[in-house]
Amino acid sequence: MKRIMKYALVAIALCSCLAFAQSAPKASASESSEAAEKAEKDRMASSGSFQLDFAISENENGKLINQRHYMMKISGDGSANEIKIGTRVPITTGPGQGTYTDVGTNLQAFIRGDTLTANAELSSLAPTEKDSGASPMVRQLKLTGRTPVVIGKPILVGSADDPYSKRQFQVEVTITKIR
Repeated sequence: MKRIMKYALVAIALCSCLAFAQSAPKASASESSEAAEKAEKDRMASSGSFQLDFAISENENGKLINQRHYMMKISGDGSANEIKIGTRVPITTGPGQGTYTDVGTNLQAFIRGDTLTANAELSSLAPTEKDSGASPMVRQLKLTGRTPVVIGKPILVGSADDPYSKRQFQVEVTITKIR
């Protein structure tokens, strides 16, 4: 009798396992392939280092009038790197009072998983009348973009029209994998 009970329990357990396995949703071959591809992209992006080559273009009426290039190396661990080039400009806030503001180019970027996040901030002084005594006006353009990591091809982070002129600014980055 004990032996029959053991066999019965084993049979019930096997039947339950088979029923559960048949009712569990199965991933299609394409879903499995997509999941494996995403896991490989995440592993590639998060391991090693990258070189980011930024190109900041200024166009007027569809014609390139200025382009600047910047390069930074970053790790794929999600930590951010920054390039900051510019001038500290004194700003008068009242009689005998003042502060400073940074004017120039500031680039920040990081890669987390298979996504690049890049911030570009461009600022300049607006023309003012000489000897007016007024503090200069600072014009600023800021682009922040998140895009999938694409190795070896230029990626458009963003573009914006200058509200004070007929100029357009574009920020592109090309990512190169370094060991």
